Amino acid sequence: VAASGPVATRLGLSGVPVSAETIAIHTLIELVRTTGTRLHLCRISSAAGVDMVRQAKAQGLPITADMGWSRSMFFGAMTVRNILSGVVAPVVGPMQDTRDGPPRLMLAASLMLGVGIMGLAFMQELWHLYLLYGVLGALSIIGTNDMLSNAIIPKWFVRKRGSALGYATAGTAMGSLLAPVALTFILTSLSWRDAWLILGGFTLVVLGGLVLSLALTW
Repeated sequence: VAASGPVATRLGLSGVPVSAETIAIHTLIELVRTTGTRLHLCRISSAAGVDMVRQAKAQGLPITADMGWSRSMFFGAMTVRNILSGVVAPVVGPMQDTRDGPPRLMLAASLMLGVGIMGLAFMQELWHLYLLYGVLGALSIIGTNDMLSNAIIPKWFVRKRGSALGYATAGTAMGSLLAPVALTFILTSLSWRDAWLILGGFTLVVLGGLVLSLALTW
């Protein structure tokens, strides 16, 4: 690509064959030098440069923009998840009072949660989102949320019941604190499909492994 334009002329690069990256870098340097910290939108007349911009935009698109869904359509899956969780909770609750109910619930829920999250990486239709995030997510969250821990921990701990519940609550809070940071790092480096895939695999390996070890020693 041959450099051209007033910036290339000032830099002595006019007509010199250089790469698109070189043009972009020198253009930004010149803009910083002449305008301070105020960077204005500039145009890079290079097919390679345009292709890189398009790839970056495609990689950074949110799910709604990438799939062509509205926000109401997307958040409809969350509504289905919340409603179904409320319907299923009274049915699952009594199972937590049985001897083998909690480990079975936790194992099934962790497997459904991991598979559902990984499945989101391959969704192509809106009903895939409603099935994986709405329905499967609701069924899995019942066996991994605070309702299960609040039912089990008081039975395991008598003397230091408050401390045990405090540690369990702290674990949930730390997850809410660290998860967005990890997801932000993944999304800035990869696409949202890769992010779902990594998160689902992490859930299966870590959460599934911990629950399996607990179920074997129950």
